[in-house]
Amino acid sequence: RKLGGSFSGKTVAGVDDFHPRHLECLCDDALRVLGIFLAVSLASGLSPLQVMLVIEFLLPKPTGGWRPIGLYPTFQRWLQRWQRETSCLAGFRLATLAKSNATGKGKTVTDSIYRQSIRAEAAAEGGPSMCAASVFDDVAKCFDMVRHSQLAIRAMRLGFSADMLRMSLNSYRWPRKVKIQEAYSRNIA
Repeated sequence: RKLGGSFSGKTVAGVDDFHPRHLECLCDDALRVLGIFLAVSLASGLSPLQVMLVIEFLLPKPTGGWRPIGLYPTFQRWLQRWQRETSCLAGFRLATLAKSNATGKGKTVTDSIYRQSIRAEAAAEGGPSMCAASVFDDVAKCFDMVRHSQLAIRAMRLGFSADMLRMSLNSYRWPRKVKIQEAYSRNIA
């Protein structure tokens, strides 16, 4: 129940039309069964077939083109939130909490750009032995280009939970549908 309450009331419902806060409404027996499902999914790296669907919403960008936003089933969102709220990912978070990280509540890409600029200026003031560089490149089709085997090795070195890593990598192979305005595609693998 506490996990369900950790989601904002403004959070969008999952692709299954369940709102993450619906968890608060379940009776104790239903919560125990759901807990077993979550634990088995995490340990096996597999999710029930009924929740293995991601919808990629293509939202128009103000400057033209489309921005893909992936919406997962509520079951998967509960699992991800549970992982975040427990200590399962604590080691990974500490190891990857780089000052240039632009992700997180209330952060924007410009935050990391400004931090990097300040570090570059400080390096320049440090004399000829100091240097700094910033490189920005388009990350087109980034997730399509990631080698999962290399990602897994690096994530494990940084202390990422092996169970959560297996689940996350498996979710890349889930069926996906693309939605543009009111039109949906067929499943895409």
